[in-house]
Amino acid sequence: MDKKVIVGVVGITLLLAGCGTKQAQTKTASSTSEATSSKTTKSSSSRSKAKSTTLAVWTSAQNKELATFMKQWQQTMKQSYASYDGKNELKTSTGLSYPTDLKTATVSGSSAKLTWSPKGQGKAGYNVVALYNYDKSSGGSITYAFAIKDGKPVVLVNETTSATNTWSETQNKTLRAGFTAIFNGEKASVASSTSSSAASSSSAASSASSSADSASSSSSSTNGPTTDGRDGYFTIPQALQGTWYAINQGRLTKYTISDHEIVRVSAEGETTTIELYNAGDRHYPPTQEELEKTQNWGTAELANVNGIEYLNVRSWYQMAGAGSYYGAHTENINGTDQPVLVTGFGAGAWTDTVYYQSEELARQQANVKYDDLIY
Repeated sequence: MDKKVIVGVVGITLLLAGCGTKQAQTKTASSTSEATSSKTTKSSSSRSKAKSTTLAVWTSAQNKELATFMKQWQQTMKQSYASYDGKNELKTSTGLSYPTDLKTATVSGSSAKLTWSPKGQGKAGYNVVALYNYDKSSGGSITYAFAIKDGKPVVLVNETTSATNTWSETQNKTLRAGFTAIFNGEKASVASSTSSSAASSSSAASSASSSADSASSSSSSTNGPTTDGRDGYFTIPQALQGTWYAINQGRLTKYTISDHEIVRVSAEGETTTIELYNAGDRHYPPTQEELEKTQNWGTAELANVNGIEYLNVRSWYQMAGAGSYYGAHTENINGTDQPVLVTGFGAGAWTDTVYYQSEELARQQANVKYDDLIY
């Protein structure tokens, strides 16, 4: 074959091979660049995601706002609360120490996860961002835990005369409204919170869903209506407040007790509500119109009977009869002290029914009678 032809073929072959190699290199470089870019993007995204999960839900500014709010609130309650400073244990007169004892706490009689989390960053359970405690001069303590659960503000309370570490969601509308406002980045004041809770209380009376908890050392308040012989609301002790369940002959009865209301839902589903007021000058004998107007009003006083501090409630114009008794008590159930509501009747406040903080516990204890109660 002609040498020139051979040389030409070889040259073309080498040229094609070179082009193929260059294209492969270009493709490889492009793939490498894309992979690097993808990896960089994913890495950046991961860092961004990791950063977002560590953002504080509760800030130091909000904590200061809460402290200011609590100073205002405790003055209205005529109480003095100490707060956990993040370093020294908050110790109660009943022997509990927080936040250490949060790990053994229960909520409404059931096991729960309470964790001290000053920035509210926990992923599960109640992430406690603030703790406040009041030691009562009469014995016992009231402790509030301001927490964030599932991204929402929750205020828990534990009032006990022993070392019972059972908490429940506070029914105090002022505290709930104040903490919610601060959580949402808004200013909170006792006046605005009280005004808001009064409005919601009026609505709740008709829907039987009102609730509140106030300190038990303050049995009355000058806030509220001052007409028709009323001298403001009567404030129900905090230990009585919340939702209580009992099973009688297989049927469920429920009480929802708030700062100045007692709502009962019978086994037949009938709802009755009584609003408690301090009594001023009332007109006697009442007219039929007055009786109808005040049929859901009542007066109350505290009475210690058989070692239990009862709330003795009477209808607005009641002149005779013992009225109804509601007592906060504790019973040891399955080795654990559980708060119970004891209802009584008659001159001796004889025990009628024992109510529990959960329907499950009420069914479990349906036929139990306690030796320390007089039936």
